Amino acid sequence: MSTPVSGSSSSTGSTAAPISFGGLVSGLNTQSIINAMMQAAQAPVNLLKNEQAAEQNRLQAYQDLNTKLQALQATASTLGLQSTTGAKQVSFTGPSGTYASGTATADALSGSFQLQIDQLATATKVVSLNGVGGAVLGTDLVVNNSKTQSPITAGTFTVNDTVGGSTFNHTITVAAGSTFSSVMTDIQNALQADFGAGASATLGADNKLHLNSGGAGTIQVGGGGDTSNFLVATKLIAQPAAATLDSSGPVGVTNSTVALNSANIAGLTSTTTGSILINGVSIGYDTTRDTLNDVLNRINASTAKVTASYDPNSDTVTLTSTQTGNTDITISDGNGNLASSLQVTAGGAHHLGQSAKYEVNGGAAQYSLSNTIKNVVSGVNVTLTAPTPSALTVNVSQDSSVGEGAIKAFATAYNAVVDTINKDTAYDSTTKTAGILMGDSAIEDLQMQLNDGLFIENGGSLGLTPGFQTLTSIGISTGAIGSAPGTTNDLTFDTSAFESALNSNPTAVTNLVTKVFGNLNTSLLNITAPGGLVDSAIQSENTQIADFQTQIDDQNQIIQQQQDFLNQEFSSLETQLAQLQSQSSAGISALSSFSVPSSSGSSNLTSTLLGNGTSTSGTSGASSASGG
Repeated sequence: MSTPVSGSSSSTGSTAAPISFGGLVSGLNTQSIINAMMQAAQAPVNLLKNEQAAEQNRLQAYQDLNTKLQALQATASTLGLQSTTGAKQVSFTGPSGTYASGTATADALSGSFQLQIDQLATATKVVSLNGVGGAVLGTDLVVNNSKTQSPITAGTFTVNDTVGGSTFNHTITVAAGSTFSSVMTDIQNALQADFGAGASATLGADNKLHLNSGGAGTIQVGGGGDTSNFLVATKLIAQPAAATLDSSGPVGVTNSTVALNSANIAGLTSTTTGSILINGVSIGYDTTRDTLNDVLNRINASTAKVTASYDPNSDTVTLTSTQTGNTDITISDGNGNLASSLQVTAGGAHHLGQSAKYEVNGGAAQYSLSNTIKNVVSGVNVTLTAPTPSALTVNVSQDSSVGEGAIKAFATAYNAVVDTINKDTAYDSTTKTAGILMGDSAIEDLQMQLNDGLFIENGGSLGLTPGFQTLTSIGISTGAIGSAPGTTNDLTFDTSAFESALNSNPTAVTNLVTKVFGNLNTSLLNITAPGGLVDSAIQSENTQIADFQTQIDDQNQIIQQQQDFLNQEFSSLETQLAQLQSQSSAGISALSSFSVPSSSGSSNLTSTLLGNGTSTSGTSGASSASGG
């Protein structure tokens, strides 16, 4: 006996589609019926999808072709420039060595000239006149002296004096409480003990230590047992024995990493804000906050056209002009006195650069602020790299390699376009398959424009020189006359023919190339531009693809609605059949609950069935039943 199955979910609030088990009551495979009906309804959608896929393939073909056309346009643009085919090269002959390099424009005349280089242009420099760090004063404590480049440590160091073949060793002690002047006194006492009163140890105005034997012998400093770095900090270490030893650099130096007020800049006036003017550009600073490095970095980032640096080995600030030539750097203080404290305002700190000096063809001396000289002769630029011992010969000649490279690039790009078109418009007679763009009017128009633009027939009207009015005259063609059919689509380039034509008449060849490829470049720009021939085809394909998608979406929606309707109808049918079956089963069950009566009970059964317990015919009925 079949049992009805509910098709609804028992979960409260569920929005999921009801689960149905088709055909459980009817015995029909309702899901197969629905699927078959939906499959038939899907056929038009599949046709739309196939048509959409075909349009997508066409779109891809157009996009691929457009990419190749854009690459072709770029190469045509290069050939449309006079500087490509008419390129010139510059070479030098003369004394051995490298003294200059050069370039020439397409307008430069081929030929040669003489160039003598006397001197190169150099940049102006401003260097701190006497250093910027304060001298190490005699009253300063030596240990951890803040004015030395390396803090001095306590300990001992040695001074060895040689007099008449005898060497005397002295150990100098640097105690925690020692002053600089006391250590210098100890050194001087040691020297005088060996060399006499003429020996000395002093800190000079140049901010260096000077040890002098007075000519009585030699001094050697440092030993393996030294425990103080005094000789390192005062830059006396590692020097060979001599009658006089001087610090190899300033002893007192500026600290470029702390605020200017604490940087040990001799003579700096403490000002909260100040400024330096360099080539008319104001550089601001705050002595309580900015370091020397901050100021120098600010100068380098400005438009003052100088680079600034600090060298602790010489305790100097250097400003170097970013331009060459004998033009000075102007420096002055605005507010404050940082520039003068850095010793860069005095005239002696300025080292003027020099201008380049040269002669052309033995003529009068000429000068240039830069080592790159434009139009040494018309159209020729030369960069000087060293003075010459004698005049150079500068040769200007045609450079065919530039034009050849550009034409080869064009031929490669052109052949890529032609090969793509041939593939997409071909017909395979074996498979009877047509190319994706076969018979396309836009492609046919494109081919015509390319052919007409490249293989011109109106050279005379364009003002081209007879003999050089077609590209075949310079070695560009689609193959030799008489080539087998189908083998003359791609461009070929004969470099020998091109070089021969260029050497015979460079002006005519340059005019031909720039005219043909300049016009072709314009055509290709129009073809590939928005709204152009190919772009219009691409936009048309996009529109058709979108239209197909709209139709597909609409059809799918209708099919889904049909499927939902059929599912609902079949489910309703199953429910009704289940209810009928349930009612039928109930009736049969009720009837089967009555047992078959015996002859003694026949009267009661008859009464029950007739609904009348007083019937007089029951006896005869019972007799009939019994008799039967």
